[in-house]
Amino acid sequence: MRVADDIASPLRLRGERVIAARVRDIAARLHIEAFLDRYPSELSGGQHQRVALARALAKQAR
Repeated sequence: MRVADDIASPLRLRGERVIAARVRDIAARLHIEAFLDRYPSELSGGQHQRVALARALAKQAR
């Protein structure tokens, strides 16, 4: 699974329709647009944390 798919997974579970645009928006806010096509094994620890934060934002966690 690529980083973009990982961020999009909570959105797919909720059945949202505008997933790609939402993923790009969240990635832009966290400055991780360049990582969207990478696999998690290609990321550093800090990049992993930013992806996890992006996933939480997509989920709209508290």
